[in-house]
Amino acid sequence: MDHVQKAELRAQVSIAQCEQHVQLLNEEVYARSQGLKLSDTQGQSLQIELSRMKTALVQSDAQGQSLQLELSRMQTALVQEQATLRSTVQSCTRYQDDAVAVNVNYVEALR
Repeated sequence: MDHVQKAELRAQVSIAQCEQHVQLLNEEVYARSQGLKLSDTQGQSLQIELSRMKTALVQSDAQGQSLQLELSRMQTALVQEQATLRSTVQSCTRYQDDAVAVNVNYVEALR
């Protein structure tokens, strides 16, 4: 009978150890599950942030292209204005030369 009681006691101890082991495994599974959820949430947040940054980059690129186009237009307008200015200066110089020649002829005619 003593042998049976010892066997029962060993079985109860073994069952208690198994229950404790199961409880620890359940806690480990819960902790890992929570860790995975946290990791998934952080991953989603990073995906959203990455998406936002890509959108900002596309917008910035579009603004840069727009600015480059505007700069090109301004450079073309500047070249045209410089050509107009050169033409105007040449015309003024011609008119001045003509005026001087007319004055010289006038002065000579008065003599």
